Amino acid sequence: MKTYMKMKDTKHTVILCMVVLLLMTVSRAADVWPADNGGLWPTATPESQGMSSDSLKAAPSHMTVSAGTAILIRNGYDIWHYGNPYQRKTDWASCGRAMMTMMFGQMIMEGKITGGVQAVERPVNTINCAEAKIPGSCILLKHLLSYTSCSFPSFNESGSYTSCGSEPPGSTWIYHCNYFRMYRIVEQLDGRKPGIRLANIGKTIGANWDTSEFFSHNDPGGSPFLSINSTEAAAARWGYLWLKNGRWKENQIVDEEYVKRTIEPMSSPNGGYAHPYEGWQIHLNRDGAWSDIVPHDAYAALGAKTRLILVIPSLNIIYARSGPERGFGHIRVNGYRVTNIKPYIEHVVRAVLNDSTSNPTKILSPAKGSKLTEGNAVTLRGEGDNLSWSYDADSDGKGTMPIGTGAQVVFNVPGGVSSPRTITITLSGNGGVVSQTYSLADIPSIRSGKNGFEIDADYPGGNIIVERIEGDTAYIHQDISDTKGEWWFYWNFRVCGAAGRKLKFQFTNKNPIGVHGPAVSTDTGKNWSWLGAASVKGSSFSYSFAEDAGEVRFCFTMPYQQVDLQRFLKRHANNPNLLVKELCKTRKGRTVERLHLGRLQGEPTYRVLLTCRNHACETMASYVLEGILEAALAKTDDGRWFRENVEIMSVPFMDKDGVEDGDQGKNRKPHDHNRDYSGKSIYPSVRTIRQFVPKWSRGRLKVAFDLHCPGIRGTHNEVIYIVGSPYPAIWREQCKFAKVLETVLTGSLNYRAKDNLPFGTAWNTAKNYSAGKSCSRWTSELEGIRLGASFEIPYANADGQSVTAESARAFGRDLARAIRRYLEKTNSDTEQTISGRTGGLLLI
Repeated sequence: MKTYMKMKDTKHTVILCMVVLLLMTVSRAADVWPADNGGLWPTATPESQGMSSDSLKAAPSHMTVSAGTAILIRNGYDIWHYGNPYQRKTDWASCGRAMMTMMFGQMIMEGKITGGVQAVERPVNTINCAEAKIPGSCILLKHLLSYTSCSFPSFNESGSYTSCGSEPPGSTWIYHCNYFRMYRIVEQLDGRKPGIRLANIGKTIGANWDTSEFFSHNDPGGSPFLSINSTEAAAARWGYLWLKNGRWKENQIVDEEYVKRTIEPMSSPNGGYAHPYEGWQIHLNRDGAWSDIVPHDAYAALGAKTRLILVIPSLNIIYARSGPERGFGHIRVNGYRVTNIKPYIEHVVRAVLNDSTSNPTKILSPAKGSKLTEGNAVTLRGEGDNLSWSYDADSDGKGTMPIGTGAQVVFNVPGGVSSPRTITITLSGNGGVVSQTYSLADIPSIRSGKNGFEIDADYPGGNIIVERIEGDTAYIHQDISDTKGEWWFYWNFRVCGAAGRKLKFQFTNKNPIGVHGPAVSTDTGKNWSWLGAASVKGSSFSYSFAEDAGEVRFCFTMPYQQVDLQRFLKRHANNPNLLVKELCKTRKGRTVERLHLGRLQGEPTYRVLLTCRNHACETMASYVLEGILEAALAKTDDGRWFRENVEIMSVPFMDKDGVEDGDQGKNRKPHDHNRDYSGKSIYPSVRTIRQFVPKWSRGRLKVAFDLHCPGIRGTHNEVIYIVGSPYPAIWREQCKFAKVLETVLTGSLNYRAKDNLPFGTAWNTAKNYSAGKSCSRWTSELEGIRLGASFEIPYANADGQSVTAESARAFGRDLARAIRRYLEKTNSDTEQTISGRTGGLLLI
């Protein structure tokens, strides 16, 4: 809790100011910078930066072959160099292309290119739609930055100039294409030669590099190259500027969002060279394009004869090296031009990992050629040091999910994998990174029995017990499993072999059908819709199968499983503002994901915690969570605000085993996850989050929401509401947030503050929590928290509006907007309160 005091005398004021200044000094102490005006980088021993001198001694024979000079920076310190990186200036050749991108980012920040980083999405200056070779297409600045304009002259493979071809802009990557025109754009927009701006940037960051122009006799456009000459130590400053997202000490030199965009991969074109390994004039190690040993977040400026400025954000490394000659000498990796830098980069990483002699990383089992079965648990075995497993469903290279660490882990094969029906398993270790792609076993054909169709639930999230089938009627009931009492209502099953028939499904354990009937999917669970109340009669529903129907799934709700989370993460796999970690392993060996997104660099102003599926069956809450996360990652004003001010931590599946096994999860014996937040927690996910969050928060956790779904129908089950806190201070904040949320709604789902359920009302009483403390009550007691709450999201009907996957996501985006407004208003109110009580002095 914050304390505010009125200052009584000048002496106390002076002491306070000195304390504040000291804290500011300490916070900056970890932000290490080289000396101004071409001065030295601060030095440190390898051991002080988590490295081994022995590893470095083993590496130079590899790192300095044909090298003129090299310097290795970690955490801002020069921990190793070869030769004198402060003496000899070298022509950085094509490395200058990456360095030239600084000018565009700076002009965007200065307003000379208007519209912020979104300016790259429109034609700029003389680059207009008429110059594109394909009618109706336009050449955008991002096409010029990424060698994909497909219009201006280019080098071909023999080194001679040729046309970029006649493909639409953005479709084909060709090296050198567009470089000359970019020079002219800078000159026209800036009113001076680009070399002047580039030299000034160099002076600002203390690089003091020289710039010069030269023309090629083969260039029909008459536009020059821009050459940069500097020492290796000076070139490393460009890498450090990019590592710091365009900030140099206290000043933002290049637009931060622009810097992040330069290292995002281009989308893969239809044919041509491989965009996924190219940013904007910057080369990327995405998917290990250079080397599996090197972290995949690495990027570099590459030049002739192994000239290299390497940045590895995850290791906080800058490595600059020069070669003695000009010339190309290159190799291709998946159609991607890479100079012969692999040995140098790999040994830099091995040195950082104290690993010049690590055991090779190997996947021992499953054996190559094995088939995996969806929903089954498979034991993965590997060999090597510091092993970490991950997988990529569909094997499309668009994002991986963690499995676990160690030589042996249990992998629960996800369901719903689309074409190609393969899964790639990757094992990373000090001895390299290896991958193996496995085919998925075909879904067994359902043999028609005497009734001509079969029902089962043998897939993630499935839940049904078939009592008997009589003609066109199936008698079924939900599997209660370890739920206390006699009843809960989740079920999820599929029917095969019923094409052209109309079947009736009669539930025998009360009526577990929702207000819009069952949800139905005809594409193995990827998309769902409500069948409608007209299909329901009492505790049964009927369905007419299409003549060509294959597998059809039915569920009480719209399911959200591991495969759905995987799809979401793949859509954002290359977003630098999203980090996927493992919270813990479940009792059955599954990974419980811990997501971090928003502001991940530096200390955020606020932290927000979002949890979901403390009750396994409450699926619609997951779509709301996805909407919140989408809003924080979106390229919108709200998204930018979150990325500048808030770090969100989210655990999408608190009861991961229950979600995948198709359990009810509610009232689980001896108590469920949402009554495990006091005493000695019995569930690994609850135990771990209770240990982790207070350390992660560091007093900055301000908002924590636990997302739920209520009962089937009736009072308090068909409206969105906040479960009122028993703590008066938290209840007041819940009411404040409710008013904010009412004002920002844009989606179809309505929310009314009057629907909130105060403590002591209906089921929200002390008796209901006798089995243990809930998640929201636990978060409401954490240091610094202002707002903790459980949100209840109806399964099907919210105040007359249909709850679907998309409408729930839209409500999630509304929640994100409300979180922003609430935090801004709370901060404003706090400042006004402080100003009124202390004469304008803020005490923290």
